[in-house]
Amino acid sequence: MVTVLAALGLALVAVAFDGARLGRSWADPALWAGLLVIVIPIAFRLVSAAPTRAERLALVLVLGLMLYLVPVLLSPDGFALHDELGHYRSVTDILRTGKLYTPNPVVAAYAYYPGILSLTAALARLSGLGIVPCGLVVVGLGRLLVVGGLFLFVERVMRSSRIAGIAVVLYTANPNFVFFDAQFAYESLALGLAAMSLWMTARVSDRDTGGWTDVGIGVLLVGALVLTHHITSYAVAIAIALWALLSAITRLRSPETRRLAVLAAFALAATGAYAVYAYGATKSDIGGSLTSSIHGLYQVIVGAAGHKAPFTAAHGYTDPPLERTMGVVAVALLLLALPFGLFASWRRRRQGIGVVLLGIAALMYPVTLALRLTAAGTETSNRTSEFVFIGLGAVLALAFVVAAVRWVDGRRVLALLASLLACAYAGIVFVGGITVGTPSYDTLPAGYMVGADLRSVDAEGVAAAKWAGKWLPGNSHFLADETDGELWTAHTGLRPQSGSTHGTAVGQLFLSPAFGAIERRVISADKLDYLVVDKRDSTALPRSGRYFDSGNPLAVYTQPLSLGALTKFDNEPCTDRIFSSGNVVVYDTSRVVAGCH
Repeated sequence: MVTVLAALGLALVAVAFDGARLGRSWADPALWAGLLVIVIPIAFRLVSAAPTRAERLALVLVLGLMLYLVPVLLSPDGFALHDELGHYRSVTDILRTGKLYTPNPVVAAYAYYPGILSLTAALARLSGLGIVPCGLVVVGLGRLLVVGGLFLFVERVMRSSRIAGIAVVLYTANPNFVFFDAQFAYESLALGLAAMSLWMTARVSDRDTGGWTDVGIGVLLVGALVLTHHITSYAVAIAIALWALLSAITRLRSPETRRLAVLAAFALAATGAYAVYAYGATKSDIGGSLTSSIHGLYQVIVGAAGHKAPFTAAHGYTDPPLERTMGVVAVALLLLALPFGLFASWRRRRQGIGVVLLGIAALMYPVTLALRLTAAGTETSNRTSEFVFIGLGAVLALAFVVAAVRWVDGRRVLALLASLLACAYAGIVFVGGITVGTPSYDTLPAGYMVGADLRSVDAEGVAAAKWAGKWLPGNSHFLADETDGELWTAHTGLRPQSGSTHGTAVGQLFLSPAFGAIERRVISADKLDYLVVDKRDSTALPRSGRYFDSGNPLAVYTQPLSLGALTKFDNEPCTDRIFSSGNVVVYDTSRVVAGCH
């Protein structure tokens, strides 16, 4: 019955998405109602003492799969997000060339971590299906590995399937779980491998049942993780190394310490060696984000810069008041419960090193919240939530079960009341987690928006990109706004251009009111063959705060781009208009590169 209710909740989500596409006002509350119908019945069952271990494991798998299908229903006909389109390009390159490590023009790091890419390409080649359905299957497998591996890991560490089930429910409240970590991207599969690696580490450290077979399986899992995602592999390697170090301090000559030492040595060596190999592709992806976050937080602390207002996007765009309130309440509830969870884990510290490590991970939660005071730190805080919530969910689940065993279990009325309160708590932090991590405009498919990730991808833009892939020569260079640039990069063999030329941002081509010497110099120096203009950029400010991926001409836009500036190429004799779908226009600028004046 719980599974049937979850399925009905998913059906309600599908109805909400359909209503949003038709512009119905009830779509937003229907979405949240559907999500809660998925989560609450499963949470109600898991918090009770009645279910068997097998039922608890089955329920967390159902929960993980149902929530994974939510973003699938949001965009069922293709990939639309930045990471998805970049990974789509890499899988296409693998199928086209038969080789890994083909340079990715979207993000260089994608090609250096071919775990999800090679698995998807292999499935597509063997099955004859397209990249999109194969990618959905692979990410779905990763989602099952996440919730299943996390359950098995927490169960072994805490020695309770009840704690493990509740921990998984609370883990789904991390800001990235429902939408970001369900996209076709390397982290989505890596998190599943990470959960399984941690479970195997817990088995290796078990004095009574652990063995060298577990070490071998752990090595395979960590090796696969190293080839799938950089940051996740770093986090797991550090966790395993800390586990081995603490084991050496407390049980130096024990067999489990020797096993952990071998696994930790491999994790550190493999992760370190591959990090060196991929350094050129990952240094800007990781280092730039981290240094910007730290610097921004320092500026706020010393008073050199103002803090970022929570739930505020570019140019004063804010989420609806109720969603902002839910986000704040969810964070407050987690912070209020955290001391009880830490106290419960401290009292059980002698139960095993894993309990201590989970407590340390949970303790990082307030630290990650501080990063949200800056724009750069908000993304870093979001990216760390997948790891912090492993510990946070586990210690809060421990605190609840300890209290329930002592005061509630065996008392029917109190048990019912405690279950209802726990479900209310889980529902609030789950909804609040989504509102903290996902902009409100990205939760519903309700029409085109400028600079709004998923909402900026529509049939017209995709059709233009596929036309270019069919008719324009590969390896040509083009310039477009962020959304069209990602679509063209995914669906064509063309190469996007960004950055600056002689100090002039290439995006300036779209801002200047007239076509002159500076524009000719940018086109010629960057050998731009095509310009892609989307007239809709003149209708509104971008929700993300930027029109272009990088090389942004302006730090802050105060008004939309000028339609006259966007279409000035119509009057230039050296540029040829070769495609128009109404809003998307393509200009051939190769004659400018050749010296036409």
